[in-house]
Amino acid sequence: MATTRTSQQHLVTQEDPSGKACSKCEHVFPIDGFQLVKWVDKAGETRSFRRSQCKMCEATRTKTWRSQNPEKAKRGDRKKKLRDRYGITPEDYDRMLVEQDGCCAACGVAVVDPDVDHDHSTGEVRGLLCGPCNRALGALNDNVEALKALIVYLSRTPKLRCAS
Repeated sequence: MATTRTSQQHLVTQEDPSGKACSKCEHVFPIDGFQLVKWVDKAGETRSFRRSQCKMCEATRTKTWRSQNPEKAKRGDRKKKLRDRYGITPEDYDRMLVEQDGCCAACGVAVVDPDVDHDHSTGEVRGLLCGPCNRALGALNDNVEALKALIVYLSRTPKLRCAS
């Protein structure tokens, strides 16, 4: 009966049903030492499996692939960010940018890589904004009354000066 120590000093035996051998390093780890992959199939059923390589070997493999394929990695990161954060695809993003004529939806300035603006309470995407407009909305917590107050403030005349 073979035994192996994991990085957490947890002993696992080959016959241990909760253990699994890594296909790369061949060490035996507890089952949670392997990444769980989940997806929904065409029938709407949730499916899952454990990767064949342990998390440490998988991390090494991924790091190597990312260094050898930086453009593909960047595209994948963008796709994942858009899907996970905003529920849109890169095609949705590109369509929105074309519909906005390549400009910020708020101020109209031309933008190369605009930010996705979304309602933080509902998650609904509102449009694409330049960085300054997106940060301004974020700083005001999307508070319309605060924005109106700032407009009144900026419109005031004469400009007041602090005594120094």
